Amino acid sequence: MAEKYGPFNSGTGAAFDETQWREIFGNLLTPGVIKGAKVAGSAGGDLAVSVVGGNMNVNIATGCGLVYGFAYENDATATKTITTQGGGLNRIDTVILKLDFVARTVLLAVKSGTAASSPVAPSLTQSATTWEAPLCDIFVTNGASVLVSGNLTDRRAFCAAIVPPSMGSGSLLDADKLDGNDSTAFLIKTSGGTVSGATDFTNTLTKSGNTVWHAGNDGAGSGLDADLLDGQSSTAFPLVGSGSGFASRTIGVGDIAHRPSAGNKGSIYIETPFS
Repeated sequence: MAEKYGPFNSGTGAAFDETQWREIFGNLLTPGVIKGAKVAGSAGGDLAVSVVGGNMNVNIATGCGLVYGFAYENDATATKTITTQGGGLNRIDTVILKLDFVARTVLLAVKSGTAASSPVAPSLTQSATTWEAPLCDIFVTNGASVLVSGNLTDRRAFCAAIVPPSMGSGSLLDADKLDGNDSTAFLIKTSGGTVSGATDFTNTLTKSGNTVWHAGNDGAGSGLDADLLDGQSSTAFPLVGSGSGFASRTIGVGDIAHRPSAGNKGSIYIETPFS
């Protein structure tokens, strides 16, 4: 087993080389643009691509990136020229951050696409010798000599923390507790459509195609105590027999002068007032 550590100016820790740095950063963050990164102490432009106006040039703003574990910084607006397209066809080019292991560089570049009646962006190379991270696609119209903002499609991916697999497949974040409770406090709906450990979870509500489980006894007479009724607490309503002008009275069938038929709207009034 070999232990490696660094960086130190002297001693064995000074041998912490580019491979170790690349592996450290590559294991911490996904490739792409470092969002909100400062450049020379000032806010950067996140390597955003924009048209210059009146020509075939694009500008790439200041900013920082990380490509396969290697760091990149652009401290001044960079300009790239997009070649014109002829032959009656259109083309899509891609502005990229390109890591070249052989040349030992990380630089901005324009990767040209193939002209076609229905063009697609060029495929990115991501190999042991070259790693390309996209910043922007540029639609190059046949015969055009000027680029406009509508020709650009932002393709920046911002660096994000890499979550260990133990945090849950695809979750990106596995909370330790939810409202102070761990997972043992909750019933889990299985993929088969049943709820493990709860036979009374039998009714479903469907909204926009998503099934929401709820307890089968949560209807009338369930004893559930609501916090609000139409946004009001109980203090907003007089209670029967509370001395607030309402007295308890049993209303018989004969007291109903009119009632709507089933399924129709109508009004109901009482012949005998409360006493």
